[in-house]
Amino acid sequence: MSARSTDRKAGPPVYFPVRYADDFIILVSGSQEDARKEKEALETYLKQTAKLILSPKKKKIRSLKEGFNFLGHHVRMKWDERYGWPPRVEIPKTKIKDLRHRVKQINKRATTTWSLSQLLRNMNPILRGWGNFYRFCTGAKAILSSLDWYVRDRIWRWLEKKNPKSGRRQLIARRKASLNHPGCKVWKDGGEEQYLMGYLPVMRYRRGWMKTPVFVMTSGEPDA
Repeated sequence: MSARSTDRKAGPPVYFPVRYADDFIILVSGSQEDARKEKEALETYLKQTAKLILSPKKKKIRSLKEGFNFLGHHVRMKWDERYGWPPRVEIPKTKIKDLRHRVKQINKRATTTWSLSQLLRNMNPILRGWGNFYRFCTGAKAILSSLDWYVRDRIWRWLEKKNPKSGRRQLIARRKASLNHPGCKVWKDGGEEQYLMGYLPVMRYRRGWMKTPVFVMTSGEPDA
């Protein structure tokens, strides 16, 4: 890390590889031409030493303003009038769309033979896993809460298809006080209730190894 800091101050481009299993990215502190040369050198090295070829779809050069997808997250830097260009780890819109699609598939007319408790048993693990995976992202609270609303609406539509002769009041009665979140009503049947992602504690990814950047300092103290 100290060598990269010295190189950055001296002027040469600095490269920082990040790898997980067979996925990796290389962050470049330099010009687009520096990034292009590094990509070509890496392609040559992998081909000669390991006979590997980089995927054409994944060997793109991106500006951090535009961002890139890595391990199911979207990473970019966004201008903020208070802080300058802070890094952001975001939930990709495609992942939100995928979850909505999975929920919709579970709530199709073909599953109306299930009980409400069975529907919730099949849906809750998906919501729990997805919510815990993305709860550290920037803006996670608002996104998780909006998805809770979407799930609630899909269950409502599912109940309407399952009970076409039931009135609105009869269906609303299926929403009962939550045992996990007092004061909140959820779709509930027996011991099963809708899992609410919006109640998950959220926290941005910690960057403990980084020193506090200058742009988040106000009057010598971190800006809250």
